[in-house]
Amino acid sequence: MKLFFLFILASGILVFACGRVRGQQLDGGAVAQIDAFLSRQARKLKAEEYAEAREIAKGLIDGDGREDIAVVYTLEGFDGTNNWSRYVAVFRGTGRGRYAFVTMLAVGGKNYRNVELASVRNRQIRLKTEEHAPGDPSCCPTRPGHLILRLIGNRLKETSTRLRKDKG
Repeated sequence: MKLFFLFILASGILVFACGRVRGQQLDGGAVAQIDAFLSRQARKLKAEEYAEAREIAKGLIDGDGREDIAVVYTLEGFDGTNNWSRYVAVFRGTGRGRYAFVTMLAVGGKNYRNVELASVRNRQIRLKTEEHAPGDPSCCPTRPGHLILRLIGNRLKETSTRLRKDKG
């Protein structure tokens, strides 16, 4: 996994973007597209992105033979609260290093589950999860599992969710 940093000077405003990228490095144009989308989402939902938690992977998601991008990101502070949610967004490769937003899906959050991007392969977005076990505090789920998402048409669908059995 690689950590990337990018500085963009646009309209006199310096924007700093960072995140973790799995696989190949993204070019500045792709990062700028992702940043613009996430900024719009955060404004729309009256939240802020927790950029350090952003995870990005390239791979074949829609089956057209062009590399696509999956972004797992966190929005927090909705309307000034301490709530947070994790989302997956898909950007379809359109050629020449350009990508178009396709869809997004909420996949985790406070009092729901934690998610971490594991891989993009075989037209699947694979996530590691931690679900709440009985007695877990709201901050800290402990039951490991995984989630598989597929792009069907222009929508992400959960095709598999599996929790590991509790040990003990």
